[in-house]
Amino acid sequence: MTSRRVLTALSWIVGIAFIVLGIVEVVARVMADEPANWTAIALWSVTLLGGGALVLVGSFAFPERPGLSTALVVAGCVLGVLGSAWTILLPILAIVLIFMRMRSDNAGLRTRA
Repeated sequence: MTSRRVLTALSWIVGIAFIVLGIVEVVARVMADEPANWTAIALWSVTLLGGGALVLVGSFAFPERPGLSTALVVAGCVLGVLGSAWTILLPILAIVLIFMRMRSDNAGLRTRA
């Protein structure tokens, strides 16, 4: 498996995992027996749903602009890690994605120069 394919697969996994985890957390908070804590719902929405969206947009929407793409992926990973630190695995995958993304961009810059 090439490094590009691994990067693509990891981007999908991290982005979708953040979004699914965000949806589960928001639904669990809304459906809980106690009154909804809108601050917690906003926290989960911004960190997990926003982080997942940024990872996916950064990974696939701007292939011709690697700097912007990497910045969006890094921002999405940082946001997602804030909301998913308790899972252990997702933050590790997000950190690996950041390093792979930066390495991929640096390799692209070397071939263009």
